Amino acid sequence: MTSASDKPARHPDFYFDEPDTIVFKVDDILFRPHLFTLRRYCGLFRDLLDFGSLVEYSDEKPFTLANVHLADGTYEEISSKGFALALSTMYPESMFDKPPHGADEWMLVLDASHRWQSDYMRRLAIHHLSPAELDPSTRLRLASSYAIDEWLGKAYIGLCRRRLAPTPADLHHIHPHHAVALFQAREELLASICTALSSTCGVANQQCAMFRLGKLRAIFGGGEGVDEQDLVSLATKDQSGWCSVCKRSLTPLQMEKLIGTHVAKIVKKARV
Repeated sequence: MTSASDKPARHPDFYFDEPDTIVFKVDDILFRPHLFTLRRYCGLFRDLLDFGSLVEYSDEKPFTLANVHLADGTYEEISSKGFALALSTMYPESMFDKPPHGADEWMLVLDASHRWQSDYMRRLAIHHLSPAELDPSTRLRLASSYAIDEWLGKAYIGLCRRRLAPTPADLHHIHPHHAVALFQAREELLASICTALSSTCGVANQQCAMFRLGKLRAIFGGGEGVDEQDLVSLATKDQSGWCSVCKRSLTPLQMEKLIGTHVAKIVKKARV
């Protein structure tokens, strides 16, 4: 016989002991949302309700949520935290303590929107994540897994500006048609910085240009590299290290303007 202590706990915010509800079990926690709420916001549950698949679920026999298969071939596990965050977008904020906050929680909502076919949750998650400070690899993974095409340009620009070259995990999410353009953009960025650095010296010297390009490629290409701010610092402070011919370089303002101008072109190159 099952003791009371062995029974799953009820979620403090999203267990409504009312008619027209359904009991879900996630991570040994019971949720009981309203059927009309699920029908309104989630296409998957709406279809299940229309086919009569969501009936007679109780605390003793709850509906257990399973993992979901993503567009990129991977699986995402459902968690009680993710389910609670998803439900919080469907109910007024006055009914619970903490709405989704921060990129990590909105990524859980984005996952739930894909899992349950909710355009409403998807739009809400994209709205909050679009201006978030996500690293390029994370934004690329989300764009690929959840078919958010408008994020690809920003992700590709981030990969081009980053000191580390795209990783094997990144390549898994890069469309084959985009890969060539992406790597060409990285090379052109290095070459354009090199050319600009060389031209500021007033010395048209091929040896100087090759020296700079080699050093910049090492910085951008991976290994023990530096980030963009360090690149700007190197361009202005470590003058003797750049070129044995000219020993001159760009100012920080010139360097940032050059990088910003060039990477703005990558969006067009990265699209099919």
